[in-house]
Amino acid sequence: MNLTTSGSAKPALERDHLKAAQELAQHLRDRPEDLALGGAQLAERFQLPRPFVDQVIQQVSQRRRQNNAAVLSRPIDIDQPIRSAFVRVFCWFKEFIKKLTDSPSRFVGITTGATMAVVVVGVVVATRFSPLAELQGTSLAQARSLVEAAQLGGNPGALEAAKESLTKLEDLQSARDRVILNLNIFLFAVLLGHLVAYYRHALARNALVGTGIVAAIFITGTSLVVLLTPSAREEPLLARLVMSLVGGMMLSMLYCTLGVLAAVAGGYARIRREDRQMRALTRQQLLERLFEIQAKMEAGAATPSTTSKFWETAWVRQAQKRIYALAGAASLAFSAISTLVSIAIWNTYQIRSVTEFERMPLVYVVSMAALSLIQFAMLISVGFLARRPMRAILVGLVSYGASYLPTLIAYRGLGHTQFAEYMQPQYMIQGGVFTLVMMLVGSFGAVVEERAERSRKLHESDPATLLAEMLQIQWRLAVKPSHVCVMVVDAVKSSLMKASSDPLVVEWSFREYQKWIEEIVTPLGGRVYKTMGDGAVVQFENCYSAFRAAQRLQTQVDSLNRDRNRLKMPFRLRIGLHIGHVEGDLETVEFTEVIDIAAHVEKIAPIGSIAMTELVAQDLTDEQLVPLKDPVDGHSVYVAVQSRVDA
Repeated sequence: MNLTTSGSAKPALERDHLKAAQELAQHLRDRPEDLALGGAQLAERFQLPRPFVDQVIQQVSQRRRQNNAAVLSRPIDIDQPIRSAFVRVFCWFKEFIKKLTDSPSRFVGITTGATMAVVVVGVVVATRFSPLAELQGTSLAQARSLVEAAQLGGNPGALEAAKESLTKLEDLQSARDRVILNLNIFLFAVLLGHLVAYYRHALARNALVGTGIVAAIFITGTSLVVLLTPSAREEPLLARLVMSLVGGMMLSMLYCTLGVLAAVAGGYARIRREDRQMRALTRQQLLERLFEIQAKMEAGAATPSTTSKFWETAWVRQAQKRIYALAGAASLAFSAISTLVSIAIWNTYQIRSVTEFERMPLVYVVSMAALSLIQFAMLISVGFLARRPMRAILVGLVSYGASYLPTLIAYRGLGHTQFAEYMQPQYMIQGGVFTLVMMLVGSFGAVVEERAERSRKLHESDPATLLAEMLQIQWRLAVKPSHVCVMVVDAVKSSLMKASSDPLVVEWSFREYQKWIEEIVTPLGGRVYKTMGDGAVVQFENCYSAFRAAQRLQTQVDSLNRDRNRLKMPFRLRIGLHIGHVEGDLETVEFTEVIDIAAHVEKIAPIGSIAMTELVAQDLTDEQLVPLKDPVDGHSVYVAVQSRVDA
């Protein structure tokens, strides 16, 4: 460091003044307010040249003014109020949705009822009381035909009336399209709210109950619309009612599928979140949880749960044991019934192709809708009983294969060519995907319900569930013991080293010291478990590697003091070694006897030496060791004669 400046205009600092300059810097660092004393007083106090001190004060004051100006000139964040307002609105909306969906059934009932009431009133008013109600049954094509007829007839009055009707009808069609678009957006928002409620509560039963509520309200609303509005095609009232019923059933199936998927997704996300939280628990938190459960068991707080025992019932256990046979038989029976119903209706109404939709009688549509609803419920129920996703997939393959047997017999054996449509690859793939998806939905629902049942039993302090939870925690705590050799390194008289040096120099030098320890031990397989200001605790797999690392530390400490230590006093080391069992990983066990004994051995080791227990000494048969007089924690202690590699 050379503070001497050249040139007559610049103050010079002699080499003898370097120590005084460092003392001035340390004084102003600790007491920056003394800059106000001025150069003369500071120069006299520290015996420094006045020009040099004045220049230091000038430059330091200039830097402080620049820093203050930078703070004052910092640009104002005008977006901050907007972001804060947005965050507040978002939090309010989130809490509002949370309170609104506390009861999924009530939320679904209120929103669906209100939506259907708006739809019914709007449709009835538009078709019966609107000024354009008389045009409701007229199509644009008919209105244009009337205009063309009036033009050919040459009647100006009729032509003007026809054009006016066409204009009104076009306006009505445009308004109707806008209303339908807005209604679809509103219905989608309501559906999204329902799915959020199902996702949040994560129970498939909520989706099933909600489906029943939605189906009842929807079918009632559409029936009212049918009763209160005229038919555009003069269809019979009964046929319109039946079609509204069928449409309600089909939409209910779709709604139920989406609701169950949302509930299952929510349950799966909750399970993953709980599992992550459980895996993230420290040993201390696991111990607290274990003691909490043990206290409940010992205090008699555990009582048999009053929750459902669905999985323990006899018929459910029998069904699970014979799930493949049950799925195959159910699919075979359902497919046979569906095939017989289709053949009977096709023969009665002389239907030769299933693509003749316009010839399909109402009874066929109703029958297929009812059978689809039954199939939907059957697949989800079988998947629920399968209980596990992989098992559900295998059960689904068996079920799908069995469902095609009656169709194949009717097509190949009985010659009903109508079934050829169902044998096409695209239909077969669609059917298989539908079957597997429904099976998976049911199985994931079972997993979610099972976890929810377990959570309820834990909350109710069910003895069996508490005992199972306690066993799981004990298994996690009782990790396979590991045999490790621990080395404790300590710097002798570190407090005195720190007291006699500048704090920043102390911080830098001890950081370099800790880095140096890690650099030495890592190539020999050492893993630093914990670092302190004075040293470190290092883990090794065997005593030989630990001893070689200790020798290198004692050997290279001179180079540390020469190249990286800026303190006035040198680093001098004491090292202690001990080997023993650790219950689990050393990094997760905060208190272990191995570390304590190694630290106690290090405390009695001579400066610059390596001390070890007899357990470590037994593995170092080729080393010269000298026993110490007093044992440590019941272990005899030895000191290595050769503490350095080059000794």
